[in-house]
Amino acid sequence: MKKLLFWCFMVYSSIAWSQTEKFGDVKKKDLQEKMSEEEKAAGAVVLFKGRETHFEYDENTGWYLVTEYYERVKITEQKGLEAATKKIDVYLDGNKKEKVTRIKGNTYNLIGGKLQRESLENDWIFENQLTENRLQYTFTMPKVSVGSIVEWEYKVTSPFWKIDDLVMQQEIPVRHYFAKILVPQFFQFKVVKKGFFKIEPREYIENRKMYVSWKDKDSYGRILETSKGGTLSLKEVVTEFEVKDIPSLQPEPYVDNIENYRYSIIYELQSTAFPNLPKKKYSSSWGEVAKAIFEFEDFGGQLKDGRFLKEEVARISDSAKSLRERMDLAFGFVKNGYTWNGKLSKYAEQDLEKTYKSRTGNVADINLTLILLLRECGLKANPVLLSTRSHGKPIFPTIEGFNYVIAGVRFDDEIILLDATEKWSNPGMLPERVYNWVGRMVEENGYSREVELLSREPSREDVIVNYELKEDGSIEGQLRRRFSLLEAMKFRKKFEGANAYEQSLLKEFGLDEVTGLEVNNLEEIEKPVDESFHFVRKNAFDKVENSIYFSPMNFLALLRSPFFEEVRQFPVNFSYPFETSYSFNIALPEGYEISYMPESGLITFGESGEFKYIINQVNGNIRLRVSFSIQEPFIPQDQYTALQKFFDQRVEKENEKVVLLKRAL
Repeated sequence: MKKLLFWCFMVYSSIAWSQTEKFGDVKKKDLQEKMSEEEKAAGAVVLFKGRETHFEYDENTGWYLVTEYYERVKITEQKGLEAATKKIDVYLDGNKKEKVTRIKGNTYNLIGGKLQRESLENDWIFENQLTENRLQYTFTMPKVSVGSIVEWEYKVTSPFWKIDDLVMQQEIPVRHYFAKILVPQFFQFKVVKKGFFKIEPREYIENRKMYVSWKDKDSYGRILETSKGGTLSLKEVVTEFEVKDIPSLQPEPYVDNIENYRYSIIYELQSTAFPNLPKKKYSSSWGEVAKAIFEFEDFGGQLKDGRFLKEEVARISDSAKSLRERMDLAFGFVKNGYTWNGKLSKYAEQDLEKTYKSRTGNVADINLTLILLLRECGLKANPVLLSTRSHGKPIFPTIEGFNYVIAGVRFDDEIILLDATEKWSNPGMLPERVYNWVGRMVEENGYSREVELLSREPSREDVIVNYELKEDGSIEGQLRRRFSLLEAMKFRKKFEGANAYEQSLLKEFGLDEVTGLEVNNLEEIEKPVDESFHFVRKNAFDKVENSIYFSPMNFLALLRSPFFEEVRQFPVNFSYPFETSYSFNIALPEGYEISYMPESGLITFGESGEFKYIINQVNGNIRLRVSFSIQEPFIPQDQYTALQKFFDQRVEKENEKVVLLKRAL
């Protein structure tokens, strides 16, 4: 059987993206064009963004990708000047690396009614090594001011058969986006849309001819010196993506990771089928991915030998009466004895015995050490792979989809998750950064299964407030709060000492005095955190002649809903279920009686949320009970209007006024 060694040459001339978007073809009228209010507010607008990606072949290295980019941007306000800086990231892997060539750029200004152009010089292009595998080219266009138009084009050649994502949406508006992707018949890609937008790509088949050369093999399998050549006819799948008037990507409250929703098209290589070669599959299941990761020396290979932990194993075994106690002691040893260096990784940076001696490392160094110690102590412990919130939700099963590892301990049908990088965590309670998608537990034989990361038990904040209204317009009283689970973890992480915390309370609640602060169970992480303090707030209510108007919740009332935008682009993610309860006992000033008091009420958001407000008069004073809960932390986009109404009603109720009237003498 002969094996084809392709040799071809294809010439792709400078791309004309359309009749109006061509490099170097900016006219006076383009600079004089009026911008929309949105474009002005954004500071800059992408007038056009285009790319074309196709495959070429080299006789020595094989198929490679070529992508040509063009972009044209107009600066509309001073804050948009940063849009005149371009950063181009490329990937390196050993001797294989992507290359950037043919970088060209122009700046256009209208000066004295005349069009002036300034070109980008090569000396203004800088190269920076970001990581071992990442290189970045950066340039800033010259002589840019408000009103300028800048443009650039460049070419990226890649030996990796990974078509870069078609990223359509930016932090500034994009008027026109166009991409053309040409894929030879030998490659099969899966194409997925990311983000909430509509697009109908145009797809068609084109015929392509190239000259190819090959060398036959003799009966012993040796390649003969004599070359043969001919013309190869093949088909290419051509797909064109075009979108206009793309809104800017704006941050919104309670979004897990905004990159999960950026308008993009993702290409994932599924298989290749070259002439005279068997078909090769690339895509796999998450189970296969997890198994492949487990086989890496810096992952599963680190869990083979735990002899260096024998002293700790003996100490734990002698102290613990049960397997659960062993788990707690092992977790405490690693969590309190090791220091996380802040690096996220699913792979160990060093041998775990070195981590044991240095007591520091990345996420994998620490949590793989924990897993090994748990196993040596007789527990059924396995690594759990996951993707953090900052990493986003992976679309395809790929090794890069996971960037973090924690421990999972099995007790019959229960799995307890542990993360020893978080000092303030407990068994079963993970830091908020990992509540994203699902995890995958990998056992010693490579078998894996999905694991729910989020505990369904709501975290709680319980508040008791006793205060007195004074005739001078101030209030004075005592506040006690209790935090449990994740709310307790958040409190412990932000508490920096009494003085700093008192200052934060003054600022957070608009108080004038905070004294007598007490915090209990700060270090006893298996218990809720309790705090209490005495407070004074001046100008806490309105007094008009013989009447007092005040909100019973006072400084604890929610003044504004976080969901004030009419339109929501993304789902709402509260991260975890939570419940908050308030109990107020309010002493009225002497000589006043209640003229008006709000009604009690109950507001619900389906089965996902509830707000309860119960107010009454007891022995001449006011007693108020308020509770608020979110049971389902993920709210789909189509429920935003109902969620917005739910919060608006809550804000309105929490800020309703009680009216007091001074009794006549």
